[in-house]
Amino acid sequence: MAPDRARVRQHRSLARRSLSSLLVASAAVLGSFRCFAAHGLSGHQPQQQQPQQQLQQQQQQLQQQQQQQQQLQHQQQQHPVARRQLLTALPGALLVVGTGAVASAKTTTRSELLGTEKFVPAGVDEDLKKAEELVKQSRELETQGDLLEEQERQVIGADDMDIDEKLETKEQQLEQQLKEVEDKLVDEEKELERESAVLESNKVASTNAGQQASIGRKFEEVQKEESQLKAEVKRVKDEERKLSDSEGRLDQAVRRLKRDRTPRIGRALQWVYEKWKSMQSQE
Repeated sequence: MAPDRARVRQHRSLARRSLSSLLVASAAVLGSFRCFAAHGLSGHQPQQQQPQQQLQQQQQQLQQQQQQQQQLQHQQQQHPVARRQLLTALPGALLVVGTGAVASAKTTTRSELLGTEKFVPAGVDEDLKKAEELVKQSRELETQGDLLEEQERQVIGADDMDIDEKLETKEQQLEQQLKEVEDKLVDEEKELERESAVLESNKVASTNAGQQASIGRKFEEVQKEESQLKAEVKRVKDEERKLSDSEGRLDQAVRRLKRDRTPRIGRALQWVYEKWKSMQSQE
């Protein structure tokens, strides 16, 4: 149980990192397109070397974007949980891509884009201010999502791992005890058969009453010990059955905890979506 959840969290983290890289590459490409649009609006002819370098960077970023998209598709096919996490994070991702294109324009000075102050298109400063505010809000939403994930890992992951380790250790101990008891029982049965054969031969060969009484007492002791061994085997099997029942109850508790946790995560995602929708309407 716990290794599966850890593997899901690992792939979820990998998907988030891949998505972040993809968003950065997309924002850079859109920012470059915006720079070219600004050059066209101003009527200013940039230097010949700079567009070539930007074109090469765009080609490299597009190649990285295609590779990351293939990795994301492969992860989505193999891990449905990571795919659902990716789909729920899509509205916030679109917000980062949309605002990143405007924010990336700020990293280049106006002299590099247009050469002089008078070639700056109208509304660029306002767009940059809006971009800063949107990026700040996006980072706050991402921080809240990371906090929810950390709380989920602390509530579910740590407890389940500790319980699984304890149950596994207890099960191994019971299996070892059962094996020892069974081996001892087999040895005792062999010894009993040998002694029974000896007793039978002695019973036929000997007529001494004292020897017969001693043999009878020995036989009773062997039977008593055999009964004790059988009772021990029964006790070990009962403990094993109780352990299995405890595992079943643990699985039910984990499923119930997940079921109770789903509405809280759903409400958090709904709040993120409404926040994103309100920011879009403000634009």
